Amino acid sequence: KGVCYGFNRGVDLVTGQWVEFLNSGDFLYNSAVLSDIFSGKKIDVDGVYGSMVGCVDGQRVLVEAHENVEEKAWQGMRLIHETLFVKAEIMKKFKFDTRYIVSCDGDFVLKCVASGYKFSKVNVVVYEAQAQGFSAKHWLLARKENWQITRKYFPGLQTDIFHLRGLVYFVTF
Repeated sequence: KGVCYGFNRGVDLVTGQWVEFLNSGDFLYNSAVLSDIFSGKKIDVDGVYGSMVGCVDGQRVLVEAHENVEEKAWQGMRLIHETLFVKAEIMKKFKFDTRYIVSCDGDFVLKCVASGYKFSKVNVVVYEAQAQGFSAKHWLLARKENWQITRKYFPGLQTDIFHLRGLVYFVTF
């Protein structure tokens, strides 16, 4: 029934305090990721996220996370969901909207931001992807869904112009 349905099935089984999703072909960057984020630290936000290493044009590259996801939420999800650790109670409350084929993660994050939940960047490389994922293979649908989702939570001309520009840029180049 799709990736988002599978994510929600996993959420139903969560018993811990934090949730993080890795997709097929993804793995934690190293064995210290969890301790680098959680060990001996009081986390006073609803979610933390970091950076990733991915493959772009055959090269391994560091993809840095944006500093403030709330400030630029009108542009869409400003983090990579595989780097996000979110409180389980929030994940169970909102879950993933299975109407979205590609961007259910963006809907989840923007719904949280619009509801006042706070996320904070940590200076940790969280995961590494071996290849481009589902959203890269379905980039046009992802763009359309991202625009639709962002308009739902952050409507306005600024949102529309940003997403229309992004759609036109990717279609023409």
